[in-house]
Amino acid sequence: MKISSRGTCPENCRRKRKEDMAFFGVQGKRPRPAHVAPIFASDVSAEHVARSTDIFSASVKEVQQKVGGRESEIGPRIFEPTERVFSNLREVAAELGPLVEVGKGPLNIHEPASRQQLTTLLEGDGSVLVDEDGNVIVASKGAETLSRARTSVLELIRAYTFIRRTIIGRFNVLLPHQRYCSIVKRAAPSEPSSGVCRVASAALPRYRYNRGADRWKLIAARRTCGQK
Repeated sequence: MKISSRGTCPENCRRKRKEDMAFFGVQGKRPRPAHVAPIFASDVSAEHVARSTDIFSASVKEVQQKVGGRESEIGPRIFEPTERVFSNLREVAAELGPLVEVGKGPLNIHEPASRQQLTTLLEGDGSVLVDEDGNVIVASKGAETLSRARTSVLELIRAYTFIRRTIIGRFNVLLPHQRYCSIVKRAAPSEPSSGVCRVASAALPRYRYNRGADRWKLIAARRTCGQK
């Protein structure tokens, strides 16, 4: 099949194109072609529309579950890892690069003994993910030097989605679902556009996963590390 030097279709294809596509001209007026391809001319039956609608409607819940991870909400609400689980967690987190960190051992944001390691994880505008009791699961730094959108909160959300999915498939370890977790920072966001009020400097601002809205939301801070 020979292609012209202008890079257009072969002559026989151009003739066919004129016949089938004349109806879709956007400039001027063209006569309706004698033959219109069935895909453009056939009416869709009401039965076909109803069946397609039913199939789509039935798939919505399943798709939402796959996207939001809600099919795997079953599991512990509290993070109580063994040394093996910590080892598995570090192995999976290492695949995400140096921004994502796992503590050297169990940490809790309410315990003074955890203050030193927690401070290290939170420095540089870092964020940590904790369960309902304040046990630290994983931490992340931001990459705002590459993109202002890559805050530590966003990096942590991305990381935990990958970590939770990977660790259960590879090691059969089920971590708490994000709906039972909070994201903790050392300081509240300073951008006026964030739409949140400042909190006391002695408290750590927390982000809570809102299941209904399927997003993380900054909530009131809680005092931690023995501060009063």
